[in-house]
Amino acid sequence: MEKFVVHLLQKENLLKSIHTGSIQKIISSSIEQKFTDKVILMSSFNLKNFSFESEGITPLFLSSKGIYSLDEDIHHSFGKIESEFNVKIFYGEKKEDNLLYLFIDTENIYLHKVNSFKGRIYEKFYIESDKFEKINDYEKIVEFAEPAVKCIELLSKNIECPSPIVFSHEVFGIPAIMNAKMNNVNIRACFLSYEVHAIRDIVCSHPGHDVAFYNILRHAKNQGKSLEEVFGDRSYIYQFELMRNLYLFDYIFTIGGMLKEELAFIDKKIDKKKIFPVFRGIELDFKALASRKEEDRNTIRKVFSQKIDFDADMIFLHTTRLSISKGIWRDFRVLEVLDEKIDKNCIFVILGSSAGVHKDIDGLKKISDDYNWPVNHKGGFPDLIDYETEVWWMVNEFNKNSKRIKVLFVNQPGINKEIFNWPDGFEISNVLNGADLVFGQSIYEPYGVSQAEAALMNNVVLASSQSGFIAQFKDFELKNIIPAEYVSMGRNMDMESLRNISIEERNSMEREYSKKIADIIIERLSEKDNYNIKDEVLKRIDWNEISKNIFKNIK
Repeated sequence: MEKFVVHLLQKENLLKSIHTGSIQKIISSSIEQKFTDKVILMSSFNLKNFSFESEGITPLFLSSKGIYSLDEDIHHSFGKIESEFNVKIFYGEKKEDNLLYLFIDTENIYLHKVNSFKGRIYEKFYIESDKFEKINDYEKIVEFAEPAVKCIELLSKNIECPSPIVFSHEVFGIPAIMNAKMNNVNIRACFLSYEVHAIRDIVCSHPGHDVAFYNILRHAKNQGKSLEEVFGDRSYIYQFELMRNLYLFDYIFTIGGMLKEELAFIDKKIDKKKIFPVFRGIELDFKALASRKEEDRNTIRKVFSQKIDFDADMIFLHTTRLSISKGIWRDFRVLEVLDEKIDKNCIFVILGSSAGVHKDIDGLKKISDDYNWPVNHKGGFPDLIDYETEVWWMVNEFNKNSKRIKVLFVNQPGINKEIFNWPDGFEISNVLNGADLVFGQSIYEPYGVSQAEAALMNNVVLASSQSGFIAQFKDFELKNIIPAEYVSMGRNMDMESLRNISIEERNSMEREYSKKIADIIIERLSEKDNYNIKDEVLKRIDWNEISKNIFKNIK
């Protein structure tokens, strides 16, 4: 009898996982450590333009191209599923990775089958699918649900695994798990949570942001209240409607400690005992980076100093996908205090674009020549778009009056070798390694990858206390990590006061708290050459350890 694991995930994440990414690390380490014999990646997929050859996948079943490389019984069973739902199925393998791929093309699925399934999930789970019928992502995962479970049953029988482990990555697989549970299909259902969409939305839109939300959550927990009892109806968010039903899952795994509290807050039926924070791994050679730290420091000081014609003693950095959730304004509040107190010249580099949009390098070269981008900026692509405009306003306002600290805003992910004079082989990890202080004061941050990487590079890191990585390393008491505990400012407020907190009140609290943080930063920067991450800390972010933590909880 073989063990096999199924991962249900969005097409975009599946293709990334073929090459790299956290999903791939979980999968490869689970195979390496014999937690499973076979891994099947499943997704909804339009097969019309898919080139399995370019992805290195060998097809085993694809009826539309006459490919039948499996036992006749399996061909026949796949064919029956295709006929029953009017879908196309691709089944293939990558032998070198020991991975199997199953894609279901639902482009022409019978609508009466989909509508019948929507009716059943309304009757059983009160999900009103008509609210979301214009949202393509929702329609695709609902269409995928029934044929996906039929395929899992078929493969389970063929592989002789009576109870396969099935992972839903975020909400993609929830309708499939609903279908399996309604039909008493014998699976061990696992949910992998990276964030809670409805809670991100509340935190970002509430005037009190995290200060209000996480203290309200604490009060609600004590009063036995769920999210909707406090914040009102959220049934218009399809992810929330699906996630109410996480109680159906046998195990729930999260990348952050606060996610456990957030998920339990969604619905009272969700059992916290089923939720396990396992965090995530990080794959960088930290020892090699440590050996070249001084070289990287000197390089980024030189390159950024030359770019803005300001001789820096230290480089501060915030590398991120720009959005309101990243709390960039908090960085400037801390910088305002630091500028009055610090006795060295510093450049603060903001490295990132709105929603992580990569911009055409030829366009960037042109605006670099035209008006000295990224020292100067103008509205419109390939320069300022969306939230970048607001960030540029903050940069300008700060630079007008600052003395010791100047800000450079590079609104492009990664590093631009064509614009900056980086040495050969220099990567974003080297920029992070060379920074003296790394910011990450997000109002909503399930994990915080860049800040975790910087902390493990022995850099001073200022990060939101709600960040997942803070909980991951908490028991090591790492002095180079400064938890930004903005949430503590609302600790003595009652629920009603927190619900009604104004922007002005929160701003006042943040300014006051920034003074405290600035003093801690100066103290920690004075000791920055004394930090040394130990091997037991690095073991904590080994992907094999993350996999172990997942599979040891699955019975």
